[in-house]
This record gives sequence, structure tokens and C-alpha cells, in this order.
Amino acid sequence: MTSAKRMVCPFVPSVCFMLCLSAYGQTQAAGANWQRVQQLPLHTQIHIKADSKDRVCSIDTVDEGHLSCSTGGVVKARHYTYQRSEIKSIKLPHYVRSTLLATAIGASAGAITGFEASKNSSEYSSQAVAAGGGAVFFGVIGAVIGAVTDFTLGPTVYRR
Repeated sequence: MTSAKRMVCPFVPSVCFMLCLSAYGQTQAAGANWQRVQQLPLHTQIHIKADSKDRVCSIDTVDEGHLSCSTGGVVKARHYTYQRSEIKSIKLPHYVRSTLLATAIGASAGAITGFEASKNSSEYSSQAVAAGGGAVFFGVIGAVIGAVTDFTLGPTVYRR
């Protein structure tokens, strides 16, 4: 087995696992029940997919025909209003779950990669250091990717 294949092989199961979890998070069922959106507490952070623009924002108000939300802090808040008819779906975020899961996947892949890369070394301590270094390096990369992408989006609250 070439060294390139040894470096890629540990990533294949991790990538497949991430894709399966991402698909699971996207397929959770929800009906076109606007009352679910109206029952969400104010300032709940949501992912809105709309005809015009997708956005992550916090709920300000919800009535029968409109949803208004805001992004940013108190000083630089931007307010947006969506008509119910233009909203395709509303989902709840799970940034912590996505970050932790991507960190675990990255650290696992890094540990395997580091161990496999140093397998020719006769010293156990150098294999452990390589595995630990790979786990830390790829764990940090996984954490960043998980936090930014939120690939395990939560349940769908509303779908048109």
C-alpha cells in the first residue's frame, strides 16, 4: 500500500459517517404548521430558508402572516421581515452538537493518520506522539468546520 493510500484510508469512514449524520439532520419531518413557529420563545435562534435569502437570525415577532427577526448584537442589530409565503423552511440550530461531533471525527481521523504515518518507527513513544499530534491537529480543524457549517441542523419547525 502506498503512503498516499495510507493517509487517505482513515478519512473515508469519517467522511461517510459525517455525510450520514448530515443527511439524518436534514430529513427530520415537519409539517406546514405555522403554530409551531408562533410557539417558539422570542430571541430563539433559527435557520430560515426563504425564496429571497437564507439567514440565521433570532426571532423578534411572529404573527399569522409575517416573521421578523434580527442578527447581530444590541448595537449593530439588523432587522429582517419575512412574509410567511416566502419562507421555505425554518430549522433550529445545533452548533454545539455539530462542533463536538466534528471534533470527535477529526480527532479520530487524526489519531489514526498519525499512528499509521509513524507505523514504521520502532519506538512506541514516537507512534503515540504522532497519534496525539494528529488527533489535536485534525480535532481543531474538525471543531472549526463543525462550528461554521452546523452540519447537524436540528429539527425542522416549519416547512412550506
